Amino acid sequence: MPEKHPNTIRWGGPGASHEDATKPMPEPGPAHPEDAVSTNPSVSQRSGGGGERDAKHSHVDPMRSSKSHATDGASPSETDRAFRENRSRRDRAADAEAAQDAPEEDDGDDEAEPAEEEAEGVNLPVLLNTDSSVQGTERLAARTERLVRARLRHLAPHLTRVEAFITDASRGSQGARDLRCALEARPVNARPVSADHSAATAEEAVRGAAGKLARLLRTQLGRRRDVKGAETIRTMES
Repeated sequence: MPEKHPNTIRWGGPGASHEDATKPMPEPGPAHPEDAVSTNPSVSQRSGGGGERDAKHSHVDPMRSSKSHATDGASPSETDRAFRENRSRRDRAADAEAAQDAPEEDDGDDEAEPAEEEAEGVNLPVLLNTDSSVQGTERLAARTERLVRARLRHLAPHLTRVEAFITDASRGSQGARDLRCALEARPVNARPVSADHSAATAEEAVRGAAGKLARLLRTQLGRRRDVKGAETIRTMES
């Protein structure tokens, strides 16, 4: 049905009409005038032609997209906290045992090289043994004794003796000579503890082996006395 002219004048009875074509047809207004107020609550008050999402639906989280797998559940930290609280007693006991067996940090005494004068007054027998390729002189025996006593001075009351074995590690091979020192300490009422070190000279080999042996003894004897509740090696005065 054709659109009627807005200037239509009705006359001549029902259904009859006359259009005044002399007047121009006005241009239709916009479907959504600018600054029009919408009565629809789902559309914003200021309409931009096609309408915009209301406050309920207009917020978009930039961190989440249509492909995001994020959920509204508990955060990872909350989940980990709940997991720790609900773990079985066996798991907690296993963690405590693992922490006890973990090696402890050195307190600095083992890293510093003690002076040989600190071996004075230390009552700790040190027995030296060498193979046929190393000459076991009295000077070498005295140096070995002083180095071992100085390094193990705080542990001496818990040891019966220390045996040193110096051998030629490069025996029968070409190249520079490599000496190896193996130390074996005999703690009171405990199994022997041993450590070894190789170096270019016998003195360097003894120093390295004594440092390793001191760390092993402090760990073993300290744990054993911790269980008994007595004074530990770690709490003794340096």
